[in-house]
Order: sequence, then C-alpha cells, then structure tokens
Amino acid sequence: MAAALRCFLLVLTACAGGVPVQTATIPTTTSVQDKIFNDTCSKSPISVSSTMSPQDLVGPFKLSMEMRYYNGDRRTKTVSSSDLTDGLDTNNHLCHLNFTVRIAADSSVLPGLGKIEEEAYDCVIKFPGIQQDQYAPNNFFSFQNVDGNNDFNLGFVGNYMTTKEEMGPYAQNTWECQVSATGDVNDFRPWTMVLTVDYEGCPVGSYGADCTGSCACQNGGTCHPFNGACHCPIGWTGPACDIVDRRVTVRIEPTYTLYITESATLVCEVVNLGNRTVTWRFGDEELKRNYSVVQRPTHIESRVLISNISDADNGEYTCQALSPDGSTVSDAARLDVTECTSGLWGANCQLPCECSSNSVDCHRHNRCVCRAGWTGDTCETTLPPPTGTTPQAPTVQNTPTPPEENSWTTPVIVVVLLLVLAVAAGVAVYWFRRRSPQKQSFGLSEDLLRRIRQTQWAKDPSDVTFLDQIGQGEFGHVVRAQLREGGTSKVLAAKGLRADNVRSTGKYSFERELKVLLDLTEDGGHPNIIQLCGVILSKGLIYILLEYVGKRDLQGLLKAVNMKATVPSSFGRECLSYARDIVSGLAYLDRSKVVHRDLAARNVLISNDNVAKLSDFGLSCGIYRELSETKNEDPLPWRWMAPECLRYDDEFSSKSDVWSFGIVLWEMATLGATPYPYITSQHKLLRYLIRNQERMAQPSRCSDAVYQVMLSCWQESPNNRPAAVSLEGIFSGMLAMNKEIFKPSIYAEDML
Repeated sequence: MAAALRCFLLVLTACAGGVPVQTATIPTTTSVQDKIFNDTCSKSPISVSSTMSPQDLVGPFKLSMEMRYYNGDRRTKTVSSSDLTDGLDTNNHLCHLNFTVRIAADSSVLPGLGKIEEEAYDCVIKFPGIQQDQYAPNNFFSFQNVDGNNDFNLGFVGNYMTTKEEMGPYAQNTWECQVSATGDVNDFRPWTMVLTVDYEGCPVGSYGADCTGSCACQNGGTCHPFNGACHCPIGWTGPACDIVDRRVTVRIEPTYTLYITESATLVCEVVNLGNRTVTWRFGDEELKRNYSVVQRPTHIESRVLISNISDADNGEYTCQALSPDGSTVSDAARLDVTECTSGLWGANCQLPCECSSNSVDCHRHNRCVCRAGWTGDTCETTLPPPTGTTPQAPTVQNTPTPPEENSWTTPVIVVVLLLVLAVAAGVAVYWFRRRSPQKQSFGLSEDLLRRIRQTQWAKDPSDVTFLDQIGQGEFGHVVRAQLREGGTSKVLAAKGLRADNVRSTGKYSFERELKVLLDLTEDGGHPNIIQLCGVILSKGLIYILLEYVGKRDLQGLLKAVNMKATVPSSFGRECLSYARDIVSGLAYLDRSKVVHRDLAARNVLISNDNVAKLSDFGLSCGIYRELSETKNEDPLPWRWMAPECLRYDDEFSSKSDVWSFGIVLWEMATLGATPYPYITSQHKLLRYLIRNQERMAQPSRCSDAVYQVMLSCWQESPNNRPAAVSLEGIFSGMLAMNKEIFKPSIYAEDML
C-alpha cells in the first residue's frame, strides 16, 4: 500500500477494575495533551499519531498501546502523551517513543505520589510467549538489566523507551510493559500496558511481494501495491500516466436518486485545456444561474448549485471550454427529477400521502393509487358491487319497444363505453410511464432493466408480501417474502437494495450478481447454485427474489456445532457431502464461464434437505478491479484468495475458486475457525504463501485424505490445482466408501 507518509499509530485504551472507561482522541502534537476519563464507555480508543520514516523497514507502521488499570473504585484517570517523535539512531535502526503517564483519582493526585511532575515510573519490558534470550540487551538503544528484564525509565523529560524493529514476514512483535508507581502505593495497584508493532504495504515508489518492484507511474500516478499498475490522476492516462488526457466531463452530485425539492450540484472538470474560460448552457440557451470556476492542482472545476429542484430545472446542462486550437470541447448531463420522496405528493411534494394499506403506491399528482376494489383519496372506501348484472328470467312482451326509447339509450351506452376506454387508456399510460426503464430510478443499466421487464422475471410488487428480515448487509438486507402467482404462493428470500442509500460499488455489486443469476438460471440452473425466482422493481427499491433454503449458512452451521459439547456422529459425513455439492456447483460455473471470486463458508447456504448451494455472486465477473480502487471502503476477502489474485487484480479463474474451496474445506475441518488468524493483511499473507512457501497446518480434527485435497487446492501454480470436476469425482468416491471429513477419533475425544 503506497502512501506519501509512513505513519505510527499509538492507541491507548483504559479500563478500571471492570468499570467501563470513556476514551477520547488526542491530536497529533508535541505538547502535552491531557484527557480525563470517567465511568462511561466508548468503543473508540484514544489515538495519537506521528509521522516516522524508518529507512530499512517496509511501511506504513502501526503502534498500538492498551493500558488496563486496577485501582479499585477510582473514578477518574488522566493520561498524557508528549513529544511523540520520529527519532532514529545513526544507523536508522531504532525508533524511540518519549511519553509520560499520569494517574489521578477524583481529579486529585493519588496519596503518596506527591507532585506528579517530579515522579517517574519504572517500566519492565516482558515478551509474552517468547524466550527472553531472543531479545538480548544489545537489541535496545539504552537499557538497564534488573532481574533479567530490560528496565526503562519513563518520565516527562529526557527519558524514552526504544526497541529495535525485528519484524518477521507475517508475525507481529508484541511485548508487555508492566508499570508501577514509586512512593506510597497503598491505594494504587500496578497497571499493565500491551504494545503491538505491525506493518503493511510498500514504501512510496515500490511494489510487489518483497517491495522490490520499481513504480513507473509518472505525473503523480500511484502504483498498485501488488502488481504495479498505475492509477492515474485527473488529466493523465496511459500505462505510465504519461499521456495527456484533454477532456471536459460533467457529472451530477449526488449520484443516488434525487427527488423534487432536494438539491443537486453539476460539476464540470476541464482537464489540460490550458484556460479558465468555462461556460454553461441549459438546453439551447445560456445558463441563467451563477456558477463558480476554480483552478485545482490538476484541473479546472466549475460548479452549479441547483437547490429546491422543481420541474423547471429538468433538462440538459452543457459545460463548454475552449481548447488551445480554438475549438470547443464540451460535455453534458441531463437532470431528470420527477418524483416525490416517499410519503409525499403534490406539485411541490409538500403534502403527506397518508395512504391506507389498501393502496399500492402514492403518485406525485394523483395521490394514492388504490388496489382493486378500493377508492377514495387514501383508498379507505370499498367500491360498491356493480349493479344490473344479475341475470334475470326473460319476460315475453307482445308490445314492441318504442323506437324513441332506443333513440337515446344507444348514444348513452356509446358515451359510457368511450369514457371507460378513455379511463383505461389513461391508467395504462400511467402504469407504462411508471414502469418504463429509468436508469436513475434503480441505479441499473437500461439494458438490464429491459431484459428484466421483457421476460418473466419482473414480478408485480402487489403479489409479494414481505415477512421477517433474515439478513443484513452493507448495501442492503434480505427478508423472507411470500410470492402469490398463478393461484399458488411460495416463500422466497428477497435481497433488497435501496437505490438512494448506497454507494456506487454496492449498486455495481448488486447488478453484477443479478446478471450472473439471470445467465445461470436462464441456462437451466443447477441444484447446488441458488436459483433466481424473479425481480421486483418498485419506487426507489429493487429486490432479487431467490429460492428460500432456510436461515442456515455453512459458516453459522459450523460454529453452532462447535459450540456443542460433542460433534454429532453424522456431521463428518454431512460435511463431506457439502464439499461434494460445492465442487459440483463450481464445476457448473466453470462450464458456464463464470468465476465466483468470493467462495467462503459464509456464502454457502444449506437447505432444509441438507443440500449445499452456492450464493452471493456480488464479486463475480470483474468487480475486483473496481473494488481494488476503493481502498479500505470495501475490503476484499483476501484470506480466501489465491496468491495470483493477491498479487494481480485480473488473475481470477476457476482455479482461483478451487484455492478458495480448499479454504472452505479448512473451515469445515476446524468447525468455522478464521483462516490465517495471526496474519493481519493481504500483503503479509502473500509473503507467507510465496516467499516462505508455507500453508496452514493440518487441523487436529481433519482426516489425512481431506488434508491432502486441501494441499492440492493450495498449489502455487493454478495449473497444478485440480479442476472442480475432478474434485467432484474425488468426493463422490469418498462418500461411496463411507469416508468423512474428520478423523474417527474425534467423536471419542469430544466425548471426554
């Protein structure tokens, strides 16, 4: 992870004898900053950060400190931090941290300590779980040796603690600092401080597993930390960001669905055109609004604010700029805001809908849209049954009908029929407009919306009843729903996304999953892949209707079994059956030219009849490149990723899914443990797998045969890994021979 500065992060968290303690943030500074703690708990730790630049270490670094207090009923404490420096010795080997600690109770100095500024504390460095002789005294810049430990004096001035950075390829350096006060300490018991040093990423200008690659990006471009690909700033393009990109682009902020009376900003970026002459047009006329023009470091930016949006604001906005040769370069964006926010109606969306449960929608101009059989402003009135439709016995009359009576009856009937047809046509036009493809309404492409609406996948929202929520994710939620169709009903899982409440990445992931499910289901589907049952497009909402297989995913099932006193005797064979189902689904994906890219136990659903089904295709088909550019906003499932996927962002294949399947096998063998629990970043994982050539050890419960399959899935070269169809045959053979995933002894051991 390339960064302009390599940072140390100092995190302090205080706890007092089981009493929750509030934490606060101390700004980066060289002056003393004091914060008072009370008995209110906060999740956020105290943070102090400072810039450091060790020349022989791979940065950025993080230094975490946790302090626990045990001083009885003391209600307040004070922690101060000063002179957080970037000190290095002459060989650039050592980093030192100069800080002080003050302890107070009820805003007063503890008894026996006198003036806190005159007191000092002895800090004894211990290394839990590591032999002391591994850290000889010469590993430290300054030291005293007392009882075999390295003592450091911590005071306000002139004393500091220092340690040499002995970073392994993936492990952390962790030590414990036990501090006790001098003087009369009858009312004060020692507290413990745990420090952890960690690092991740490469220095600026380098990339690769060993940070040996030299970044070729120019003009402010930054390297991808693993493959060196350049991410170019505005105004530059090309593999090395060395090609001038002259252009004008217009976008509308925010990017989610807008409603009447809300505000929008039109943003025009003029890149590499060498002038500040920017003009706006609305339709065919010059824009009659004020707009700003600002010179940014990489481009010229012009903004137009449109507040309290009304119908008059809708239309095409064009931004124009002159190029060096005198020609005009332009771009345009269309503002099309026609709906009220949920619950409002009226020309200016100023009136509450207050529709009853007998309505299906609230229209901006017509208010409540009623279900069949209901009427009224809020759909609260039942329509009376039609009259004159009950069959009557024929009556024989000898007297013919007078011709003058027919002369007015026929025109009236014609007029009534014409009125009925006009109303029906109006309703049809209204519903056609409501259901016409609008990219802004759902955040999906017009092609995908057209594909849904022109096939059997689009379902009427009035035919669906939402029951209870069964899942919650970052971009949406999953609810149990009932679909009534063709005189029957069935329970489904509805995966929903709010088009006006998610980031573009969430919409992209949602759309990719929908496309993959459409392709797979229209191709006939597979019993080990979750089936698509329909799509609901409603105002501001989109739901994917999936087959409902219960509330169990494989990860939750494994952890539930792990919580039991004994492992059920049939569970090992059931896991082997799940493994066969998973690779059977992977083999189908391989034949369909689809890569899952997010295979993990959490994304495998177990049906009520004990069949494993692959789900969650949000990362399928090329989404990784977009995710890799969102940095920390959308973490990748790197613990399940193959080395070639960690190193390069375009190396996903069916064989990388096979690697992930090996991780899923490990999850099953450990009953839901987290893979690589001691590795804290994908950069370290890559070092562990490639440079150290290490793999996770055989779980204690796992049979030898299954572990050998894991190792075959974890071959470094994708070509050496078995195909999914071969794995399907292996597990089918194991089941035929009554094998299972666990060692036979596990059940006897768990009985003890």
